[in-house]
Amino acid sequence: MNNYECRIFKYEDDWVCEYPDLQGCTGIGTTPEEAVLDGEEAKALWLEDYYEENKSYPEASGTYGREYSGRFNLRMQPSLHRELVICAKNEGVSLNALCCQFLAWGLGRKQESKTFSINIQTTACRDIDKKYSPNSSWKISPSHSKRESFSLVNAS
Repeated sequence: MNNYECRIFKYEDDWVCEYPDLQGCTGIGTTPEEAVLDGEEAKALWLEDYYEENKSYPEASGTYGREYSGRFNLRMQPSLHRELVICAKNEGVSLNALCCQFLAWGLGRKQESKTFSINIQTTACRDIDKKYSPNSSWKISPSHSKRESFSLVNAS
């Protein structure tokens, strides 16, 4: 059977063990350890049902344990490319550094509020301060989720 990765995170007052490759398969506990134990039981039942229906097991994606190069190509509209270059120049940083900052800031906000949207004004980013605060040209959409943190474990 495949080695399915799980994510452990706090949700409100509970801990959740989630198997992203096994849609809907989760365990809950008052501690991370309890959540993992409950998750292991849920995984066994989930896989049993899946096997009965499909006569095989789903492939593990390996998304969380995989090594990443830190590089990817991003395609965008030429006008957005231009505005980002101008913004980076105005901030005195490289385009790569500016985009990394935007992505890191957006991901951090997503983990706090679960959903977000980014709107970059076409004023060469003059309204964005050095900290890229939400009071500048960013628009954050709050979520009903109360996730506090997450971490990754490899459940074997």
